[in-house]
Amino acid sequence: MPTGLLKLALCTWFALTVAWRERPAEPWVFRGAFEGRERVLVARLAPDLGVVYDLEHASLVCAFAGDVADGERGFVIDGPRHTEGPDGAVWWVEEQGNAKLAKTTFKGHRFANGQVILRYELVTESGAKIQIEETPEFERPEDFDADPSNVAPWLVPGLVGLRRSFKASGIPDGVRLALLVRARCVGYVDYDRILPEGEREIDVGGRKLRELYARLLIEPTNGTHEIHFFFAAPEVAPTGGGK
Repeated sequence: MPTGLLKLALCTWFALTVAWRERPAEPWVFRGAFEGRERVLVARLAPDLGVVYDLEHASLVCAFAGDVADGERGFVIDGPRHTEGPDGAVWWVEEQGNAKLAKTTFKGHRFANGQVILRYELVTESGAKIQIEETPEFERPEDFDADPSNVAPWLVPGLVGLRRSFKASGIPDGVRLALLVRARCVGYVDYDRILPEGEREIDVGGRKLRELYARLLIEPTNGTHEIHFFFAAPEVAPTGGGK
């Protein structure tokens, strides 16, 4: 996986770039139902990237390209999906040597610097309350100040990137917090805070992809935690008129 120079390139770009981006629709963040889930949040980050969050479990349902429409029982995605997240609860809390899935509560969302920030509260077995903020954002390799392909050959222009940034507060001493993540992508960058539980290379339609199932460690002393997934841009259907 990429290290050193790539991390420096990413950090430099994130420090210098303005977070605000033009969104593909207005409103670009909205709530409703989706595929049997009564409470989801949809964020249209870019024409090639939208995300759906399950508010009951504070988890990523999927990342997609295309549009969102109203259906009979909630939202419908009109376009391909880049990846899907794990089902059910995803936040693990290890306390006194015992790791358990934490009870989560969605505490609303807010906007800052043109970005949406999702707020969660996790309750540990001892009753401690941990506050989590997550900011999803769209990115592309060609936006970086340096050329990351020098370190990671797969990180080439044209890929669609999803950056998930996390901040945690209220984690008691001796408690470890981790997020279960699942993705099918061209590649990912994780800043050495990820614990793979299953990872393999697969072939989908002649394209090599990486399938990941892992835990991302979240610690209060390290500030913002980030994981970056990169997907192939969706193929554009040819328009009529030509021979």
